[in-house]
Formats: sequence, C-alpha cells, structure tokens
Amino acid sequence: MHSHTLKLEIISALTSFAFWIPIITVFLHAREISDTNIYLLITIYSFSVVLLEYPTGVIGDYFSHKTSATLGYLILGLADFLVAIKTNDYSLFLTFLIITALGMTMVSGSDAAYRYNLLGDQFKKEYPKIKMVGTFATLLGIISGPFLYNISPILPFIVNGICFLLAVVVMQTLPKPQTELKIPGGDGDNIFSLAKLGIKNITSSKILPALIAFSAVIAALAINMKWIYPTLFTRELLPLTVWGILISSFYLARMLGTYYYKKLFREKQRSWYLIALVASLVFLGIPLGQIGLYVALFVEFFLVGILETDIDVLLQEAAHDKVRASVLSFTSLVERLFSGAHIALLGFMATGSNFLTFAVITSIMVLLIGIYAQRKISSKASPNTHSISS
Repeated sequence: MHSHTLKLEIISALTSFAFWIPIITVFLHAREISDTNIYLLITIYSFSVVLLEYPTGVIGDYFSHKTSATLGYLILGLADFLVAIKTNDYSLFLTFLIITALGMTMVSGSDAAYRYNLLGDQFKKEYPKIKMVGTFATLLGIISGPFLYNISPILPFIVNGICFLLAVVVMQTLPKPQTELKIPGGDGDNIFSLAKLGIKNITSSKILPALIAFSAVIAALAINMKWIYPTLFTRELLPLTVWGILISSFYLARMLGTYYYKKLFREKQRSWYLIALVASLVFLGIPLGQIGLYVALFVEFFLVGILETDIDVLLQEAAHDKVRASVLSFTSLVERLFSGAHIALLGFMATGSNFLTFAVITSIMVLLIGIYAQRKISSKASPNTHSISS
C-alpha cells in the first residue's frame, strides 16, 4: 500500500457519507417548503453546478489541487451547519444550495487530480480501493440517514458537516505533490490562459473527447437510475418495503465492480463488459419477473462499477498535468448535461409500454459511444505526452 493511501481512503469515506440524501425532501416538507419550490431549488442548484464546474477546476489547476479540494470540503461542512438552522426561510435553503454548489465544484476535479499527482505510478493500483471505500460510505450514509433523522431532523446535516471538517483536518496531514509546489502564474500562464489551455488539451487530444463522452453515458446510468427504479419496481409489483434494501444491494454491486477492476480487469475485456452492459439495459425494458429484474439491475451496476473505474483511470492518464483538474471538471460538466438530457428523454418515454423503447434507445446510445471510445482507447499510444503549448 502507498504510504498515503489510508489517509486518502479516510477522506473518501468522510466526504461520501451524504446522510441527507434519503431525507432531504421530507426535511424540506417539514420546513414548509412546497414540492414546486423544492424542484425549483434543485433546478437552481443544478444550473449553479454547471456554471461553476469548469471555472473552479481552472482555479484548482492555477493555485493548488489540494487547496481547492480542502476549501471545498470546508465550504460543504459549513453549508451543512447552515441548513441545520431552524427556519422556514426559503432564501436560507437557496443560499445553502448555492454554497453547496460552490463547495461541490471546488472539490470536483481537484480532489481527483490531487490523488493522481500524490500517488503517481501507484494510482492505478490504489485508486480502486479509495473509490470502493467512498462507495461503501455512500451506502452506509443512505442506510443510516433516516435513523439519524428520526433522532433529530438536523442530525444528518450536523454529522455530515462534522465529517467534512474532519476531512479538512486529515487533508492537512498530507503533502502537496511535487507538481503543485509552484507559484501561481510562475510559468507565464494567467488563470484565463490556463482555462483556454484546458479546452485545448481536450480538443487536441486523440482520446479525451471519446473518454469524456463514454464517461457521460456511464454516469447517466449511475445517476439517473434513482428516477427509473419506481417504474421498474412498480411494473414487477415489488412491495415498497423492499425498495430500500434492493437499491442498497445495487450500490454493493457497483462496489463489487470496482473491487473486480482492481483485482482482475484486463484491457482486452473492455468490449465484453460493454456488450454485457448493453444487454442488461435491453433486458430492463422487458418484463422479466421480480428475480429477472433484480439480476438485470445487479449485473448493470456491477458493470457500471467496472467501467466507470476504468474510465476514471484513463481520464487521469490522458489529461495533461498542467490542466488535469480543469479536464476532470469539464468531464463532470458534460456528465451533468448528458444526465439531464437523458432524464428529459425518460420523462417523455419511460412510461408503460414506452419503457422498452426508452431502454433500447439508451442501449444503442451506450453501445455506439462505447464502441467509439474503445476504438480510440485501442489506438492510443501515450495519451498524455502530446503538447498543448500555445
């Protein structure tokens, strides 16, 4: 194990619990926030994240990945304490979400770039363990969030905030990688030219556009399934009492995929994983019975765990050291935009008999982009050695 891996695993766990996820709607209802205003808050938050995503990634590249991630954790911790203030003031929750968007985007890209630079040659070996710990922490947070809420409605946020502040403390015990030991702008780049450089790295790369596109479709599957579960579970007459247990087991399947990647993944297997994922998506559109549906979803999330870990590693390798956080933040931006478009498609089509059409369209989309990405990956030489100099 790399000497810093344990601390990175602790940070991954502390920043992944998200105890508030299963109770946020109930919490806001209790604060007399209507459904209409809840969706408006979520919309504002989503737009805030998209607007801030790339600029904050550039800030991380310009100043320091470690500094950006640490400030992000601090902001997120303070935002959790802010929302715990007992009030029904809509503007407070709006402020909370905008601050959360700022903290989230300060972390996005910079935390991943920091890990990559810190671990160096050991990144591909150590990253799956760090990712697996974070996924398991998310699972624990989703399970325990309602229990904390029953003790006190503000407790999920207080505990979440404490975890982020502890992550800030642990971050201070880790060094800056050699690549970050520089004066901002010392190499002649100002922050605006660095922003342009990040875009140039993407557009001039032979592999990054394909990886970003593939990352977007895989992320859409991971992010948007929470909106698809009700349709599938209702279709197969699964009782509401088991929904939480089933969803938790799919997080475990995703975690197992990450673990499998760490142990057994080989480059030549990627195409087979893509084909199996596409098949599982098609099966979701067909009434298979309760057991058949569970198997299809479990297989899907297992494969998502493998492929998203593979993409994460490839993106880190393909991004230039100088603009790594910017590239990763841009990837997150594309993922969010694509997930939103996929949800829009879901809203139009994923009802009743149309769900098969939705599943087939999703499968074709994943297959075509996956084939495109696989061809680019197979033809790559040394993806991060090309020049991006002006």
